[in-house]
Amino acid sequence: MLTTLAGRPRRELAEGRISALKTWLGLRYRRPAVQEHLVGLTKAIVLGAEEHKRAPLVDRVHEVLFQVVDDEEPYRYSLSAIIEDEAEADDARAWLADIVLEVPQEFGLGDQLEAYTKEQTSLALVERSWTASLSDITWRGATDPKGAV
Repeated sequence: MLTTLAGRPRRELAEGRISALKTWLGLRYRRPAVQEHLVGLTKAIVLGAEEHKRAPLVDRVHEVLFQVVDDEEPYRYSLSAIIEDEAEADDARAWLADIVLEVPQEFGLGDQLEAYTKEQTSLALVERSWTASLSDITWRGATDPKGAV
């Protein structure tokens, strides 16, 4: 466990929290490095998401994932909102469109906007995506992680 490596006393996690920790770590730290030619686009997507972080829907969005097709210029990118309730899919796609409007076209063109519940999100999507983090996620003390729904 990370707490053991940090020299702190080890605390046992509640049932099921080990899986949550592994998922949390995997989503945040097991990403391929962004290739140098995609840094501008990546920053623009993250800043666009930050610009719309105060939208009412954001509290019910678990994550925004993005994928880039860079085999020809202009680059194309897709955004996927991971949402709690399928009934909010249209609102989530409209919100993603607002993010796309923040990204200068010189970096790339947004070509697909999708919304999926956690249950609908495939591992393949997670593995081939980068994340435009919307929440400050913390894990302090014996409490559960805070910040992601």
